[in-house]
Amino acid sequence: RKFTPGGFYRGNAARDRVWKTDSGKAGFTDPDVMMSLGAEPGAESWTLVTLRSNDQFNTTIYGYTDRLRGLEGSRRIVLMNRGEIARAGLVVGQTVTLTDMSGDRRVADMRIVAYDLPDRCIGCYYPEANPLVPLDQHDILSMTPAYKGALVRIAAQP
Repeated sequence: RKFTPGGFYRGNAARDRVWKTDSGKAGFTDPDVMMSLGAEPGAESWTLVTLRSNDQFNTTIYGYTDRLRGLEGSRRIVLMNRGEIARAGLVVGQTVTLTDMSGDRRVADMRIVAYDLPDRCIGCYYPEANPLVPLDQHDILSMTPAYKGALVRIAAQP
């Protein structure tokens, strides 16, 4: 079967709407807190979510086309919703510097890109944004590093 063109289908219970639970239905939970790192963004900060492109395996980058998000070109970008861009006094295409909350770590020459994300949240590729994530900051329960929740500030570059 492995030589069948296109491979072979191994099944996907969720795709087939088969839930292996006592009720036979999908189970959802409502989190107690939205930020399990113990900090929420304030008026002058955003929650940074780092992400990979579709052509990236861990930190190895194979190209500059992100088919998942419809983005092409530079990876030095800050994804942000249009309302947040306006509230921050920024414009699409503007170059900014991101800093961590201590001001010790920074990533410069990042370009603002409009993208549908929640308020007070921005997205950047890693490893480009890795310097902004403190090594000692992690989720309270799982101990997962804060690559999905480091707080940052944004400053326009001249």
